[in-house]
Amino acid sequence: MDNQEPKPDEGRLPATEDDSRITIDTFMGVDLRVAKVLAAEKIEKSRKLIKIEVDLGPEQRTIVAGIAEAYEPSELVGRTVVV
Repeated sequence: MDNQEPKPDEGRLPATEDDSRITIDTFMGVDLRVAKVLAAEKIEKSRKLIKIEVDLGPEQRTIVAGIAEAYEPSELVGRTVVV
């Protein structure tokens, strides 16, 4: 048995010069809203796209998401999502 302590950098991604992370000030300016999925359907002739109807409270929106390879439209209906 080998009971070695993990190295400090183990499991971390290396830092790059092109650090594309945003600052907390930029994040605070992002408009994130919680919505309820009302309906979802696959888009014809597309492997990845699903058309989603969401209720944001004061308004409803139609959103297209490239998540069809991970979710069936029926799985999304009734879920709460962030937009």
